Amino acid sequence: MAPEPPCLLEPRWPWECAPGLAVAVMDVRRQPLSEMLAALGEALPERVAGAAAKRRTDYAAGRLCARQTLVRLTGVAAVPGMETDGRPVWPAGLCGSISHGAGRAVAVAALAARYSGLGVDVEEVFSPARARELEDLILTADERRRLADREPTLVATAAFSLKESLFKALNPLTGAQFFHEDAELTCLADGCAQLRLLRALSPSWPAGAVVPGRYRISENRLFSLITIPRADARTDDRP
Repeated sequence: MAPEPPCLLEPRWPWECAPGLAVAVMDVRRQPLSEMLAALGEALPERVAGAAAKRRTDYAAGRLCARQTLVRLTGVAAVPGMETDGRPVWPAGLCGSISHGAGRAVAVAALAARYSGLGVDVEEVFSPARARELEDLILTADERRRLADREPTLVATAAFSLKESLFKALNPLTGAQFFHEDAELTCLADGCAQLRLLRALSPSWPAGAVVPGRYRISENRLFSLITIPRADARTDDRP
């Protein structure tokens, strides 16, 4: 079994895991890239190897986190591969998601028999200026009206992050590309959220489909999580 890198943090990350979910979080700033690459123990994909140091650091940290989630689930120190579009390729029988940002890398994984889709994201909480700059791209007019009484930086950051997590959870199931304007937050309170699709992604994921989510702020970082339990999952419509 692969030893856990010393920069891995406690898996509370910052909330208790959903049932059957393995989580690993890393403080990316606490370990040099050379040590991460040595710990990873395999060559970087060609498209990453020639990238800037930050991209290589993010990739290595995310894959180290992903490897630890797989160790916790299966006892096997596997590292997810990478699709041509950059998505991670999880071992057969498993699903997961990886994110990196704001000095953190995070990975979640689970048995595919329990979850059909997972999406995770971490973002630095937007400044007021950044929230104003992005709100027209992130939020629909209905969202702005619905959440007008909430703190604007929370709304903008949470909407951005939760929609990123939603894409990561549903794109592998449907094969559909979709964007921030294609889903809306209908609820955002006390760490819980609800999103609604505004356009059909597949026959099994029509416009109006509702997906619950979770979010939490820790040390000026917002973590978000979308889980699609197998018992509630619609048919996999990916071609």
